[in-house]
Amino acid sequence: MAKSILKFFTLLILVIISILILLLRPIDRSTIDEDPGLPPLALIENSEFESDSLSNSFQAGWARVSMIPDFPTPLAGYAPRERYESVHDTLFINCLILKNAKQTIALLSFDLLIVPPLLKELIEQDIQNKDLPIQFAYYTASHTHNGIGGWDNSIGGQLMTGTFNEKILVHLHEQTKVVIDLALTNIQPASVSYFETRTENMVRNRVDEGSKVDDLLKGIEIINAYGQKAILTTFSAHATNIQSKSRELSNDYPGMLNDVLESKGYDFSMFMAGTVGSHSTKGIGKGFEEINKYSIDLANQLDNEINRFAIENPSRISFDNILLPIHDSQLRVTDNLRLGDEAFNKVFSPLDANIKFMEVGNVIFLGMPCDFSGEIAVEDELYEYAASKGKHLIITSFNGEYIGYITEDHHYEHSHHSEVMNMNWVGPHYGEYFSKIIKKIIDKS
Repeated sequence: MAKSILKFFTLLILVIISILILLLRPIDRSTIDEDPGLPPLALIENSEFESDSLSNSFQAGWARVSMIPDFPTPLAGYAPRERYESVHDTLFINCLILKNAKQTIALLSFDLLIVPPLLKELIEQDIQNKDLPIQFAYYTASHTHNGIGGWDNSIGGQLMTGTFNEKILVHLHEQTKVVIDLALTNIQPASVSYFETRTENMVRNRVDEGSKVDDLLKGIEIINAYGQKAILTTFSAHATNIQSKSRELSNDYPGMLNDVLESKGYDFSMFMAGTVGSHSTKGIGKGFEEINKYSIDLANQLDNEINRFAIENPSRISFDNILLPIHDSQLRVTDNLRLGDEAFNKVFSPLDANIKFMEVGNVIFLGMPCDFSGEIAVEDELYEYAASKGKHLIITSFNGEYIGYITEDHHYEHSHHSEVMNMNWVGPHYGEYFSKIIKKIIDKS
């Protein structure tokens, strides 16, 4: 009997070891530069950004539509909550159209956790098939953790966003086409300026309280021929200020910020999640009263000292989808072990990465396929680098693809924070990698 039990446990241990060998791999700590099969800088050097530098016409239009369907949906963010119970504030799809004589581009911001990759694919197909009268779409989200879920069909995606329902995806797709059409009907000649201001006590580094933060509130302001004003803002703090068990739909502080700015005289306000990786709101508790106060305080930062610049030749519009070569997935299980790529791909979708590049005059927008950390932007002086080339740089997260968090590299070997440990899906050295790519794009633009 004892021999049988010993044999059973020996066999069980061998089975477990075999499964672990099949599922787990050592962390790959090599850099992209060391892999001759992944020549990212050469790819950018050979990119041809779509551009029209001869036009002297600049027009803009804007619109928003509700994305809340007339049927139940899960809530995405934190642990999935399979059905929302009430609506605190409406969730929107916001669209800003920029147009010159030859090109029309749409900036789309979704009041969602991220831009659903399946939704992005549908919109890109519409553009390619000329079912939408635009040449390029730039995507981002507010990153609310109390938005609609149910739009990802992978196993891992459903664990984070709720049970997949194709009706939700179809609804979001239809509403996106509606908002683009509405914004196109509102096109008018316009002027545009860039602004930025340094905020005080509004954002903190939640990976390491002593590390640097991107505290810039920045964006563009547009005034059309009728004197109507639109503002696009981007900021680095996570929209995670509602209790995780709440079943109320809400856009958190980005939605309230839009409301406050419109109460201050703007006809349209649109928010894009900026360099939110590792960044969180500062000095705010959980709950809607706290969020409202925070939104007012953030909006009031624009009443303080603000740097405003007329955009040089805004009718010059350039854009591209820049492919980013990356290693196999590296969802870390321990300090030195990761889930194997095949296993990762069965749980999630295979990782794809690109950067959405858009330039309007001398303002560069870069849409990242991740939660991109503002600590990288500050440590590597990316905004200063752009300024040295006569450019203004706006970096946003959630461009319709998702590869996890990209944080400052030194945290990878020293921090066990979830953003570094579990939510970095590509491994070490990617902060430096993205920084090099961004500088190369700036040089190329």
